[in-house]
Formats: sequence, C-alpha cells, structure tokens
Amino acid sequence: MSGQSLIRRIAWGLVLIALLASTPVLWNRYTRETGSRSVDLVLDLPAMQVLALQDGRSLVELLTEAKEAGITGVAVPEMNAKDLAEHGLALVKTGAQLRADLALTATPSPFLQRLVNSPSFNSGYTYLLPADQEIAQRLWRDLQWRLDPERMTLIPITGAETGAGAIALNYRDSQLASYGMGYDPRDFETVREAGLRPVVRPRPAPGVTPESIKAIFADLDRIAPETRSVMFQGSEALGWRPDRTDALEQTAIELKQRGWVLDLVEHFSQLSFVDLAGYPYLAKELDYKVARVFSMGQEWQDKVLPYEAVDMWWRAVLERNSRALYLRPFLKKQDPGLTASETTMKYFAKSVEELNYRGYTTGVPDVFTPYYVPWWLRAVLGFGVVGAVILWLSFVWPLDTRLLNALTGIGVVGVTGMSFIMPNTGADIIALAVAVIFPTLAAAWLMVRWGVGWSSIQPQVAPPASGKVGWLVKEALTASVAFFGINLIGGILIAATLGDIDHILEFVYFRGVKLAFLAPLALAALSYLLIGRQGKPLAVLRSLVADGLSFLRVTVKYRELLLLGLLALAGLYYIQRSGNFPTVPISQLELEMRAALERLLLARPRTKEFLIAYPALVISVAFLVAKLRQWVPLFILAAVTGGVSIINSFEHLRTQWTLSLLRGINGLWLGLVIGAGALIGLLILRWVIERLFPAEENPGPARR
Repeated sequence: MSGQSLIRRIAWGLVLIALLASTPVLWNRYTRETGSRSVDLVLDLPAMQVLALQDGRSLVELLTEAKEAGITGVAVPEMNAKDLAEHGLALVKTGAQLRADLALTATPSPFLQRLVNSPSFNSGYTYLLPADQEIAQRLWRDLQWRLDPERMTLIPITGAETGAGAIALNYRDSQLASYGMGYDPRDFETVREAGLRPVVRPRPAPGVTPESIKAIFADLDRIAPETRSVMFQGSEALGWRPDRTDALEQTAIELKQRGWVLDLVEHFSQLSFVDLAGYPYLAKELDYKVARVFSMGQEWQDKVLPYEAVDMWWRAVLERNSRALYLRPFLKKQDPGLTASETTMKYFAKSVEELNYRGYTTGVPDVFTPYYVPWWLRAVLGFGVVGAVILWLSFVWPLDTRLLNALTGIGVVGVTGMSFIMPNTGADIIALAVAVIFPTLAAAWLMVRWGVGWSSIQPQVAPPASGKVGWLVKEALTASVAFFGINLIGGILIAATLGDIDHILEFVYFRGVKLAFLAPLALAALSYLLIGRQGKPLAVLRSLVADGLSFLRVTVKYRELLLLGLLALAGLYYIQRSGNFPTVPISQLELEMRAALERLLLARPRTKEFLIAYPALVISVAFLVAKLRQWVPLFILAAVTGGVSIINSFEHLRTQWTLSLLRGINGLWLGLVIGAGALIGLLILRWVIERLFPAEENPGPARR
C-alpha cells in the first residue's frame, strides 16, 4: 500500500469516527424534536377586540367560536396608562391638560381645584383619575408593586369632595406607554367564559422587588389560575432591573414553582428572539422550559392573503420548531361572501387541520428536554474536520506522506485541546471549518476523478470508446450521489457539533454564513489551480505565482471581459441571495415555485441544489463524453454552490435535522430529473444545429 493511499485511509477513518460520534447527539435531537408535538395557538386579545367592534359581534362569542376552531389560548396583556383609559378604569391626563380643562369648566370639581392649586402640582406629571374607590385602591396597589415609590403619589379626596382621588406619576409619556400598571380582571373573566386558557403578558416594571414579584404572581394565581405560560411584552422581562438582580431571580423562582412555560417571540430575522432584557437568565434558570413563538404583526398580516398566513404558521412549527403561534384576525382581507370574523375562523380551523395533518396537536406548548454535547464528544466530532482537510491536501497538494501524517497528529491534538480549553468557541470554529472544507473536498474529489486541473493529470475514470450513454448515466449518478454524500457528512457533523439545547432554541446560533458561502468557491478554484502540479511545496507555490503573473500578460478579448463581468455579477448575486434576508429580492415566479414544492413535498428542496448543482454535474459528465473537458471546471464550481446549500440546511439548527436530511434527498432526486431534462435539451439543440448547419464533407484529393 502506497503512502498516499494509507494517509487517505487514515483520513477517511477520522471522518468515519466523527460520523459514529454524531450518532448519540443526533438520536438525542431526534427524540426531543419528534417528541415535542403540542403547539399553543394563542390569540391577541386587543386584536380580537378590534374584530368584535368591526363586525359588531360580542367578544365572548368570537372567542368561543375561536375555541371551536381549535384555538387554545388568549394572550392577556398587562395594561399601561393608555389601556387604563381605554378600559374605562381611569382618566389619564397630564398636569397641563388638567389645568387647561379646569380653566374651561364652568363648575370645576373641588377636588381638581385643590389638586391644581396645591404646591406639589406639576404640569409635567401624569395624573390618573380612577373611576371609583375600588379601582383606585387596586390601581394604587398594583402601581406600588411595579413603579418606584418615590416617583408616585396618592392624592385622596377629603371632606365633601367627590371622585376617587388621583395618582400623580413622575414619568415620561414613553415610559408610561411601556411600564405595566396591572391587569383588568374582566379580561380574564372574558377568556374564562369562552373556555380558553390565558397567556399572561407582563410589562416592564422598573420598581419591582422580590417581595412585589411574589405579590404579582400571587395576584395572577387569584385572577388567572388557568395560566400555564407567560409571554413578556416590551423590552424587559418582569423583574429585570439595571441596579439589582434579586427581583429577576425571584421571577425565575416563581415561574419554576408554577411550572409555567416561558414563551419567547422569534425575531423577525428568524434568528434567536426579539430583544428582551433578562430572558437568557430566565431561560437558563428554567432549564430551558421555553417555547419558541412565531408572531406575525397585524400590519404584516393585513398584507398577506389568509391562506399564505396559514402556510407561514404551520411552516414555523415544522421548519423552525415553533411551539406557540401568536395569531391575529384577518381584518382587511376576507374571502368572497365572508365577513372578517367568518374568514378568521375559517383559516384558524385550516391552520389546526394543517398541523394535525403533520402530526401535531394543540394545547399547552411542548418544550425540548435539555441536552448538552460534552467537550470530548465535540473533540471527536472535530476529527472529521481534520480528516477532510488531510484528504483535500492529499488530492491537490503534493505533500510528503510524513508531513501529512504530522499534520494529522497536530490536527487531532489541536482540536482536542481547543474543545477542552474553550468548548463553546471551539464548537463554533469546528462548525465553520466543516461548512467550508466539505464542499471544497467534494469539488476536489470530482476534479481528481475526472482528471481536470490547471495541469493535466490522468483521470481515474474516462468515457469508454463505446456504450457511452450507459456510462454517462452511471457516472452522473455516481458523481451526484457521492457529491451529496460528502456534503451530507458535513451537514451531519454540524448538526451534531451544535446539537445542544442552546443551539436548537437559538440562544446561540451558527455564525459565519457569508464566509461559509464564499470560501468553498474560492478554495475549489484554488484546488483547480493546484491539481496536477509536481515538485516540492515551495516549487508549487512558485509555479502558481508564475502562472498568475503570466496570466496578467495575456491579451484579453472583449468577449472574455464580458464573460468575466458576467461571472462577477453572478458571484455578487450569489452572495447577496444567501442568508435569511437576501438583499436581492426573490422573483414572484420563484416564490410561486417554492410554494408549489412546499405543498407537494414535506421538505422543499433548495433551489441551488436541484436547479444548479445536480444539473451541472450531469452536464459535466456529458461534456466529458463530448470531449469538452475544458468547460467541466466551471460546472464543478457551479455545483459547489449546491454543496454549500446542502450543509447550510443543517446550519439552521432550529430545524429538525431529519427535515434537513429529507430536504437534501429531495434536492438530489429532483436535481437528477432536471439534469436529465437539461441533457435531453442539449442533445436536441445539438441535433437542430447539425441539421441547420451541416459540416462540409472532405472533398478528397483533386483529380488531374
């Protein structure tokens, strides 16, 4: 056995060991992802109140119909100053407004006269005027639990004065719009009457203490005993304070004691969650008893058709592991002949039907049991990177076997030490290295197999003299399956390396997406330039530089400049189309094609795979048969974009890894079908060209 053959066997062995090490992690992910099947369908109460007013319906009646359609919960928000007024619990006026109102009143209230004329009156303060004494007492109690006592004052009535007094608040308008002032018990009574479960939505409370946190939760136990989950609103979790931590710690204790699920709303970028100070601490203290929530704002929902919203809802559950859907009614777009409420209930029921069809139930949201990948297992997973790098070097660089052996040892020791010393950062580095090296390795393997490189090399396989059609089919299948398999290994290693609860819930997520899209293309091009060069490494570098300098002296034709410009534009388009929010808009045709594939297949294959990568590989084999080998490297580079896409599917850690696997398999078979169609199209085009422009026959030697 030659030295190169032995080192390649060792390298493949490292990759195999890493694959075996991924098994327990992937099994843990599988059991957790498939075992979490209950989804909470939560209505936005204020939006439903708007629907009731719009259609002239009773709110209780609408909520009851929603329950019959399959809705399981209603989000009850804590009131702010504006809500107090809208609920009719208190008048909310600034000091300046009170003074102006008093000046315009013919018979002013004695209490208001005394209030405005008192030395402590401040035109910049906000004054709450409760509707009655009972509300005043409850409101003052709730404010004492939440706000800074030094910034609020209770002003009771005296003597013969009428009314319920006032509460003066020394806060800015923006603060009063954000801070909580307690709940309206009538909201919970309405939800209870409809037979639904409340999901409480506390607002920030800048003056809370551990004692007041206890009181707030005890009050919720009294007015909303059916509560099983909490969804904070605003920019701060209840209990978060910049000057102390004990209140937030008490919030965690209260949630843990009640076994409530922490609902966290997904960020609009579909990465992590919306900014909420204190949520990482709460999630960790609750041992990640967290449900990812997909929420489509009313303004956004009003722009889409109802069936499109339903698709977004069930896809969020299937593709991003959302376990709560925050639903709003369809206020602006209705089906023909249906009212807004009828349309809303129709598509609520449709969303439940779609979820049930895919094996999900509705109710209190399921959560994922925590799992953490130990550092030593991540180290073994990192052996796969070492093996892939050594394989790539053995294909493209004429390094001495002893040097490759030394690099292998250094890589194994380095990955192990990095995983032990800095397990979190080490995992990120390993995952990024996997994303870069495996598409590069797949490209280098194809180049060596087909004998294409800057310098000529002997191909490992070549078209036979006869029976080329059968060879073409066999080689296209072999190349495509091997290409998929190499990149699939990379995807699996990422799914395992970052397979802990932090990454699945995206408290931490894969970084370096743009680099992972671009670097494999650059390294694949470098592989082409290196393959076939002989000599010591320094001599190879010199020849590479010399060829680069000589290339600068080549006379370039306008058509070649145009081709280079088109390639540059294609590369720029490729990078800008990558990621969750591409800067280049997606065409309506592609959106419709995606929607059709999503309806036909459980996991939609990705465009770069079935429309670019595998057709490019099929055409590459056809060009080998047609002796057009010089064009094959360009098709291999095009295929690399699909390899990157295969691995990128697994980088979406919020998605079940089995779904990413199915997505890749769908891309493979569909891409081969399209590749076969493209090949038939090329053959037809060639036949037409030969008929339209027949080659001149050789006239032979001239007669004398």
